[in-house]
Amino acid sequence: MSETNEAIASLRSSIEALHSSSVTLQMMVSSKAEASFVSELASRVAACEAQVAAYVSQVAAQGAPITALGHAVASPGNKADSTATEMLTSRVTGQGDHSGYVTGEKPARQAMEEAFSHAKADLALAKRIGSFECKLPEGVVKVTLAADVPSDEEIKGVSNATIKGASGLKLGPSLEEDVRRLLREELKPGGILHRY
Repeated sequence: MSETNEAIASLRSSIEALHSSSVTLQMMVSSKAEASFVSELASRVAACEAQVAAYVSQVAAQGAPITALGHAVASPGNKADSTATEMLTSRVTGQGDHSGYVTGEKPARQAMEEAFSHAKADLALAKRIGSFECKLPEGVVKVTLAADVPSDEEIKGVSNATIKGASGLKLGPSLEEDVRRLLREELKPGGILHRY
């Protein structure tokens, strides 16, 4: 590209020199033959000017794709940097309160087994007062069942996003079976315990 710019500068200086020569020659012209030579020289100068203009437009046309390629090369790097920064920021800001999540199948099974070992006492308490809370010593699983009105059942802590109103639960003698079924479903791939 710098060679082309140098060639253009050289052609311009040649054109200026030819212009000055043609002016000098026109002053010295006394006959018709000399005048035709000068006019031919002027036409050559005009042709050189056209060639310089073509070079300038060619250089500009080549420069635009190069500039676009430069932006295209820089853009993915900037995008990758910003994506990595956003992911790291969201991870750091999202780490606030994940102490209650169980990750992995083995810890989840252990937590559920411990919850089931306390299930009979908790279910008896739930039948008496209408709600119960099952907390593990480590604070890993917290299940709250509230049933003030038979049509207003809600399970929180197991899968609040999946089961907002658990109207399919019977809340009678089969409550323990329904809770076990629900927890088994949540332990399967795609359940709430596999999402975090």
